[in-house]
Amino acid sequence: MSQEPTEARSDDLRIAFLRMSVVAAKYRCGCLVVDVDGMPVELRATEPIQPTPTQQIAYGRSLQRAVAKLCGAPLLAALEVHPTIVLVDYEEFLLLHTPDLPVVCVQAHGEELEVEPDERSERERATDGESGDTLPPPLPKWKSVRLHFAKAMSIEQRDQVRALVARIYGDHQLNVLEPFARIEKALGALDAQAE
Repeated sequence: MSQEPTEARSDDLRIAFLRMSVVAAKYRCGCLVVDVDGMPVELRATEPIQPTPTQQIAYGRSLQRAVAKLCGAPLLAALEVHPTIVLVDYEEFLLLHTPDLPVVCVQAHGEELEVEPDERSERERATDGESGDTLPPPLPKWKSVRLHFAKAMSIEQRDQVRALVARIYGDHQLNVLEPFARIEKALGALDAQAE
């Protein structure tokens, strides 16, 4: 039986960060898996993909969603370390969510870690006060984040994921936005090597 995300022991938590980079009309994805201390466990990247002008026209506004699926799924499948959760910064990656591997989009927002009020469970709405929609960032210089969920994610799993992200961000003080910058730098280094 699989362990629920919030039941994972702290030393067993593996957080995957999945990012898409677009440079000169070339798309590349990178995935960094870290432990709760932010130490890298695994780093993978795709080769650059450059859609033709015809493909860009044909896909239109769905091009990034197609690239997310084309690059993201094989990248996650290739990981040697199975992550507890996948945090992404492009909503297009939400289509990679499965019941066994929650995929959540985190984006900088406001001054506090905000929980989408319309997505909270009945239990949360009944037990919290007026300030229950937000959790303060653990350190003053950190940005707050907004969580976006896949439509296919159950309310129960959303509740578990909220608790897990709050635990990662608050209790372990792992900035859930910072690893995306590391991936971007690593992808930039790979692009520079290729030139």
